Amino acid sequence: MPIYDKDVITYISDKRIDRFITVVVVVVGMMMLIADQTQKLGTITGFIVVFLGLISYTSVAKPFEALAATAA
Repeated sequence: MPIYDKDVITYISDKRIDRFITVVVVVVGMMMLIADQTQKLGTITGFIVVFLGLISYTSVAKPFEALAATAA
């Protein structure tokens, strides 16, 4: 049995992360449908920043890999 520090390692349910990301995508999508042209640009930019943050936080990808995933 491996020895690990319980204060350092945290396990989070994949279902909770999936639900959270789904809710974020749905809310931002609804905002983009409702917003006018200038607000759409801000909403899209904000979504890209949030998506990049979520990818960086929830995966072990290197920064350039997270940026490439966001661009794709």
